[in-house]
Amino acid sequence: MNSSHADIELQTELMHKSDTIWTAMPKADKEAIEQIINTDPNVIN
Repeated sequence: MNSSHADIELQTELMHKSDTIWTAMPKADKEAIEQIINTDPNVIN
């Protein structure tokens, strides 16, 4: 894995912002996530 320091800093910053995928995913209901993926598998690409 070739992550630069800047890339790591950006990822860390994004993890601390609210209303991002980083906060939504852990809070989301597993069943709801599975339904979304089953409806449109391309959503994870």
